Amino acid sequence: PISRDLIWDDELRGFGVRRQRVGTGATFVLKYRVKGDKRQHWLTLGEWPAVHPDAAREAAQEIKQAAAFGRDL
Repeated sequence: PISRDLIWDDELRGFGVRRQRVGTGATFVLKYRVKGDKRQHWLTLGEWPAVHPDAAREAAQEIKQAAAFGRDL
């Protein structure tokens, strides 16, 4: 089996990158909650290098802002 590391961003809570130990795969992820919903949501934002880290972080911020108002994008 492939082992994966999850590295969390220091500035944007819930945003991180999942890196496979074998190979070069890296996927940007977001863990968040929508206001009024107790469930925790996980979202894959894309894979590097097709998605730049800044673009993934910007998308994560937009999703978290919407979630704070009760909208699940």
